[in-house]
Amino acid sequence: TVCLIVTNPCSADTSCSNITVTVCATPVASFTSSSSDLTVTFADASTNATSWSWNFGDGNTSTLQNPMYAFSTDGSYNVCLTVSNGCASDVICDSVTVTSCPAVIAAFIYAASALTVDFTDLSVGADAWSWDFGDGINSSVQNASHSYAAAGTYDVCLTATNACSSDTTCFLVTLATVGLEEPNVLVNMQLYPNPTDGLVNIIIPASVNEDITLVIYNAFGEIVFNADQSGLNTISGSAVQNKYAIDIGYLANGMYLVQLLTANETHMEQIVISK
Repeated sequence: TVCLIVTNPCSADTSCSNITVTVCATPVASFTSSSSDLTVTFADASTNATSWSWNFGDGNTSTLQNPMYAFSTDGSYNVCLTVSNGCASDVICDSVTVTSCPAVIAAFIYAASALTVDFTDLSVGADAWSWDFGDGINSSVQNASHSYAAAGTYDVCLTATNACSSDTTCFLVTLATVGLEEPNVLVNMQLYPNPTDGLVNIIIPASVNEDITLVIYNAFGEIVFNADQSGLNTISGSAVQNKYAIDIGYLANGMYLVQLLTANETHMEQIVISK
């Protein structure tokens, strides 16, 4: 209770009033952060704060306590947090570095000659590779060549990685006994571009004079595209080759298995969709 007493030579008067005083602690700004690719999650670690104001160092701001923010480009940004509680405020700044790191999609194709197989990497976003040739031998080169000791079917796996993620894809590679391979003109099929954003060109030798069927499987073995020759968009034809086109841009990014069949032959390749 606070009282005021006033006087003069003739009289005096007193007025009293109850005043409530609230102790207001000083806020202390603090935060932590974690990043994934270009996106940063900020966690407020301040004390005695009731409001928050973030400046992400690129001209954008937020008043959320724990914001998640996606930067547009790689770089280091001076991020500042100002906290207040109605009585006082405090600010802290820290440098946050973000690096674009795309998800890896592992994929490869191969070409066999007798017992020697050349593997061509088609992975997206990878900077390191690990091959398992299915016979106990491994390699870390990007495009590997491997000679098998005997004919048979081998489960070949490629694990592609970068600093943020990894992906593995496997392919059954069948090798026939030397000298007994049956000719397969479908191996001369061309599939491009690979990787693709959806539009795929297919070149098939004109010597394939049977009706063809094109089947595409996803990584789970599910059929996501199936068309016979009449269902393919014919681009051109000659005495040497026929060119077709398909648009599979509606499919999600990832690795797919393309199978081309005739009545007597079959050929399979991997293709990667990256949009």
